[in-house]
Amino acid sequence: STRLGIVGEMQSANENTSFIFKKLKIGAVAIDNVSFCGFNISGNVNFLRNDPVMGDGFAGALKMTTHLGKEVTVEAQAAFGSMPDSSNPSEAFRYWYVQAMASGFNVPLFSGISMTGLGGGASYHMLKKPSKSVQSLCGIDYTPDKSCGLGFNAKINFEGAKAFTGEAGFEMMFSTNNGLSNMGLYGKAYFTPPA
Repeated sequence: STRLGIVGEMQSANENTSFIFKKLKIGAVAIDNVSFCGFNISGNVNFLRNDPVMGDGFAGALKMTTHLGKEVTVEAQAAFGSMPDSSNPSEAFRYWYVQAMASGFNVPLFSGISMTGLGGGASYHMLKKPSKSVQSLCGIDYTPDKSCGLGFNAKINFEGAKAFTGEAGFEMMFSTNNGLSNMGLYGKAYFTPPA
């Protein structure tokens, strides 16, 4: 599906009014459950114009599932754009982020513990916040922020003997002066009560 708008201009001359074509605005493009050669793909791209949070740019997501033997799903998200600089409104700064997560496999790590997902991402001029959204692949939401430099994160999902599941991650954020701004580990575990 596609969302688009036609922008015109009204002109009046000698008591006659006419409309002329000015531009075509594409708002979004999406594909849903396209299947071919053992793969199923869904995704979307949204074009942002004067968005109060993201400024001008585009953001999208892609989900691909393989049906070749074991079903494995790979999801990815990205945003690229520019935002007006609050300290100098005539200037803008550029930002971007990408993140991806693969799941649906079971790789033994050591006795009784298996990796069931692997993901990570990178960002530039993006402030991270804990995610309140189930759509966030690595548990991080981003907002453009000129004071942030380059950032990286990595995450694994794991399970243990069907008694617990969890996730663990590592992240690093640099300042715009290329100094280490912060670094951390995060994780959580969910235990299944005995039946």
